[in-house]
Amino acid sequence: LLFQCLRKWEFDDLHCKSQHKAYFDCTASAALTLQQFKMAARDGTLGESKMHESGASVAQINRLMTLFPQPGLGKRPYRKMKRLPDQSYADDIFHRQNKEGKRS
Repeated sequence: LLFQCLRKWEFDDLHCKSQHKAYFDCTASAALTLQQFKMAARDGTLGESKMHESGASVAQINRLMTLFPQPGLGKRPYRKMKRLPDQSYADDIFHRQNKEGKRS
């Protein structure tokens, strides 16, 4: 309706005050709704059902995971046999010393 009015009056907005007011009221209400949605997402109260009353919601867990990233978690290639820093190279932790295989 706003653009029809503007086109009718050759883009003179003095005749379209009621449409302008309705448009700006709509954008202000949408901005308020968006702000409330962002605050709810940040707080973790986005309507997700919680597993337990004392437990965190999915949004809160995702926020914690972004704040404290876990190194090497979910990155390819997934290393099933990974030597930890406190394990010795000489130890046969994966039981591969006495297996037949390709000589290197």
